[in-house]
Amino acid sequence: MDTTTAITTTTSGELGPVLEDSVRRYVRASTSEATLDAYRADWACFITWCDETGHAALPATGETVALFIAARADTGDRAVTVERRLAAIAKAHKVAGVDSPTRATVVRETMKGIRRELGTAAKKKDALVTTRLLALLNATGDDLRGSRDRAVLSLGFVGGLRRSEIVALELEAAAFVEAGALVTIRRSKTDQEGAGRMVEIAATGTATCPVAALRTWIEAAGLEAGPMFREIDRSGTRLEEGRMSDRAVARTVQRLAKAAGLAGDFGGHSLRAGFATSAVGAGVARELVMRQGGWKSENVMRGYVRAAEAFRLNYSAALGL
Repeated sequence: MDTTTAITTTTSGELGPVLEDSVRRYVRASTSEATLDAYRADWACFITWCDETGHAALPATGETVALFIAARADTGDRAVTVERRLAAIAKAHKVAGVDSPTRATVVRETMKGIRRELGTAAKKKDALVTTRLLALLNATGDDLRGSRDRAVLSLGFVGGLRRSEIVALELEAAAFVEAGALVTIRRSKTDQEGAGRMVEIAATGTATCPVAALRTWIEAAGLEAGPMFREIDRSGTRLEEGRMSDRAVARTVQRLAKAAGLAGDFGGHSLRAGFATSAVGAGVARELVMRQGGWKSENVMRGYVRAAEAFRLNYSAALGL
């Protein structure tokens, strides 16, 4: 049973058919689609393991879950991945109306040991600071894919956008004005209720102007409505029906980083990290950086800008060495 089926089971037979559909829709809306996708994948992983080992998945016992997370840690899952799998198991039990086994003492103690042994530090992608971003832009082609990639890279960088925010953009989200473009982010990881925020993409008049890149892409693709960024066929010259995926953003960054000869671990998040690092390094006020990138906490944003602030004070000289 996946999480969607669990939701159906919880409401089925208790409400009229019309209201039942409404309840299922709103329950689903309580969690972002990206999170639901992660839950489905992690729940499927748990079910497969249970099938292979002869354990019951729903309801599961604390001992079963402890054995599962220990096996996943031994297989190579990072601590953060194991915790995400626990969240999926808890969610599935919750929507099915049964007690979650993840609160059992044996599960908590096993997870504590996994954190101690594997560590909890998140593996961060390298930041695409301005010089690196320019190298990627220079590595794009002259075809339709190249036009899209330049718009994705420059908009994602200057807007400090998450890759999920980039691919969720609709064409009408961009309002072109004399100074550039105002782009409305309808929903994000830290804004699940859709309050929205607006990011400013200023025109520069240069060859790498992000506003010009966005206009060029829209015109080249002949877009009139719908997703701002679409999938493109293998030839790089024809639009596909589907919206560009967040994984496609990551693959685009990795492909162009390789083409540009950059060494490092890059991905979709490298654009957002590069924006914060470059902006703080250029002297932009922290509150402005936070507003553009939609950071709610300065502590979270600070994790992106350590490289920009390194060696601002010569501690060795200050301490007399």
